[in-house]
Formats: sequence, C-alpha cells, structure tokens
Amino acid sequence: MLFGEYSVLLGSKALVVPFERYSAQWSYAEKDDNSLNVSDYKARNNLKAYISHLLTVKNTNELLSFEDLEQELEKGLFFRSHIPQGYGAGSSGALVAALYDNFSSIKVDHDLQLLQQQLASLESFFHGNSSGLDPLACYLRAPILVDEFKQIHSAQLNLNNQNIYLIDSNLTAETGPLVAYFRQQMHSYSFFKKVNGTLIPSVNNAVESLLSGDRSGFFTALEKISQFQFDHLKPMIPENLSKQWISGLESKEYFMKLCGSGGGGYILLFSKNSTAVLQHFKMDEIVPLQNS
Repeated sequence: MLFGEYSVLLGSKALVVPFERYSAQWSYAEKDDNSLNVSDYKARNNLKAYISHLLTVKNTNELLSFEDLEQELEKGLFFRSHIPQGYGAGSSGALVAALYDNFSSIKVDHDLQLLQQQLASLESFFHGNSSGLDPLACYLRAPILVDEFKQIHSAQLNLNNQNIYLIDSNLTAETGPLVAYFRQQMHSYSFFKKVNGTLIPSVNNAVESLLSGDRSGFFTALEKISQFQFDHLKPMIPENLSKQWISGLESKEYFMKLCGSGGGGYILLFSKNSTAVLQHFKMDEIVPLQNS
C-alpha cells in the first residue's frame, strides 16, 4: 500500500500498487510432504490451516470451490512464495489473489467493489481486518485507487524514475496487533481529531498530487504524513530507522512513511533526488519501486 495505511479504514483515499520484485506460484509436492524442504513444508501446512479456517467462515463456500481445492490439496498443492512475510510486501494478498483466481466459484471481475469485499473476507484470516486492497492489486496486476467515496478504480501510475524506494528494516512484524493498537488509539478524542484534521487530508492531497504530477504539492503532503507518523505512530516505526526518518524531516531532501502496517519489513522513502538517498543508506538496503 503506497498511501492510505490505517487512514483508509476511516475514509481517506488510498493508493495500492502491485510489487513485482518478488514472485509466487502454485506448486505440488513431488512425492509426499516429507519430500519438501523446510520452507515449502511450512507453506503447505499453512495453506492447509488457512483452508480449514475458510471452511468455518460464513459464505466462503459461495466464493470458492472447496471440492476442487481439496482435490488439489490431496495431490500435494502448496503456494510457493518468495515474497517476504511480515514486510508489507503483500505476501498474504498474493496468496488470496491466487486462490481466488484459480478456485473462485463465480468471478466478479466486472464489479470492483464486490470483488474487493470478497477478497477482504478471504484475507481477514491473516490480519483480523482486511481492506482487500492488497489482493485486489495483485489480482488485477494494476494500481488501485480508492476515492473519498470508497469507490474502487484502476489507476494509471508510472512509478519509474520517481525516486521512490523501499528501505529494508531487516525486521518482521505482524499486522493484526498494530491494527488493534491503531483502533485503540482512535478511542482517544485527541488522536481521532488529529487523524481527521491532519492525516486524512494529507493522505488525500498526496494521492491527488502524485496522480496529477504535482511534485511540489506531493512533497508538501508527504512531509505532513511523515511527521504525523513519527509523532503519533511510534510503535509502527522500526527503531533502527528512526534516525534516518528524523534526518529526512530535518533536511527535507527525502521523507519516509509506513509501507502497510509498519512495525518492520519495508519502509517507503520518497526522495527529491537519488543522491540524498545514497548519503544515508547503503545500496543493499534500498530497493527502487518500479512498475512495468
């Protein structure tokens, strides 16, 4: 999620782009589960647990053909993913998108609103509460825009040569507890007022400016988002990146923000030029964000 983490739950705009650096695909155990390596063995067991959970969720039998799915599981099906988990890189979204693509009973690609809702219900197992946007972007393989009226649109967005980077914190984090923390904070009227008065307008302005090519307006909004997250969402910011976060706010040469729920994994960095990034980070710590 490029913009809208947390705030989209309260009505802000959101912008999600598929991350094409990593891949994942369905695969099968050649003989039995014991023939799998540790990573694939874990992936197969996780898939079994996920399917068992979905069987207990109301209405999922209307979304997926469990008969076909269970037949494939008997044949040794598992989801081989190279997407790091707990990194905000869409690992659960990729699985949900693949599951829907291959085993949905009735596809509703013509209705993005309904498709988002269905994917959200399938992804809730992983986060407790899902917007459905990550799997939607994975499924459509295109940027997704949520407008202020919660309507879903496919967006035209070229990220190449925009000096947008992913910074590896070398930490992992679970989304569920962080979302719960944010919801708990929302019970404070002071925090609620700041979210609605500062964060949501800034997110909306950042999305609008990025899509329209207003670079000045974009960085103005981005600075406000970065400052808000640093001041009010400290548990979501990896401690080992806090100094660089502050340096960006002070120099105004670049700004950092959460990528997804935060807490670890990747952090987004938007720079006014590539030179500023290399002054603060090593080459093996940064990943340019691009799309095809």
